[in-house]
Amino acid sequence: MPRRRLMGVALGWTAMVATSAIAKSSAALGPSTPAPASAAGGAAHFPFGAVQPPRPIPAAKVSTHLGQATDLRTLLAGKITAVQLMFTGCSAICPIQGALFGQLQQALNQRKLPVQLLSLSIDPLGDSPAALAGWLRKFEAGPGWLAVAPQVADVARLSQLLAGDGEDPRQSADVHTAQVFVINRSAAMSYRTATMPAVEPLVDTLTRIVQEA
Repeated sequence: MPRRRLMGVALGWTAMVATSAIAKSSAALGPSTPAPASAAGGAAHFPFGAVQPPRPIPAAKVSTHLGQATDLRTLLAGKITAVQLMFTGCSAICPIQGALFGQLQQALNQRKLPVQLLSLSIDPLGDSPAALAGWLRKFEAGPGWLAVAPQVADVARLSQLLAGDGEDPRQSADVHTAQVFVINRSAAMSYRTATMPAVEPLVDTLTRIVQEA
């Protein structure tokens, strides 16, 4: 199956599932209210909405898809950024996430929204700059979409800071949230989407955030 068609199928499935989930959650909670505690564990699962107060992203050394060593806060400061957690060796949820960001980038370009995209690897041992560059090529990434890998010691704290009370990233390299995290110009997380957000609601949310910034 051609890659464009495969991406379209994946995105169609994502949009169908995510739109239903978002509609149900939004109807019950409102767009800026965290999800309720689960009956089984008592902990919120994939909380979404505005993050109050915003959570500052810590200084963390990262390597980019271009092989450059820099600091994560340096890449985020002064920009509104949509971040996804991923790793290039993932064959399940990550390709769908990558395809979603591909569609998101097209929509952002159409609306001329100044939003940076960042794919943040949770597998720095496996994700070399070459692997990250291949990830971006796979989804036809344009300017403004970066891929980075942190140091091994920083993976758990970055994942936990972003995902909050979602799935514990220490359980397995293959367990991670499929939320999108919005980082404000002060390099702090100000919004989390529901898991596997559909493109249009995500673009609408980013439009509002840009306008309010």
